Amino acid sequence: MGLQSLKLSKLYYTIGQPNTIAIQTSIGQDDILTLDSDDTSVIPLQKTYSKSVVLETEDFPNTAGILNVKNKETILQNLSFNYNRVESNLSYYNLSTLNNATVDNSLETTINTIKSSTNVNALWKWFVIFALAFLIIEMLLLKYLK
Repeated sequence: MGLQSLKLSKLYYTIGQPNTIAIQTSIGQDDILTLDSDDTSVIPLQKTYSKSVVLETEDFPNTAGILNVKNKETILQNLSFNYNRVESNLSYYNLSTLNNATVDNSLETTINTIKSSTNVNALWKWFVIFALAFLIIEMLLLKYLK
């Protein structure tokens, strides 16, 4: 029971996840704790108990860094917020599982492959030619059959 009454704070908290932070301090009834960084100051959701204040954050902060927990102008504690580590886990493709991958051994064949795959089909030119031809035929028919 004695071990659970005082919880140790974490080394860092994760941005974008609900964080519950216990600050060991007693504040007055109308006092509030603020989270301050170099350029912003935010008042998080707070629950006041007899010898501690529990802060709850989720949306703030949105950038990684160290924030000061302040009561008026007194710094009570520093908190570190980091991005989720799952974003740093890199997964690589296994070349044996790629079925449609083309692997070339020379630069010349690679350039030719890229050029051939980026050529636009010239079908639109034929549509423009036929549209102009039918327009001229229609104008001639309207002119001479009138």
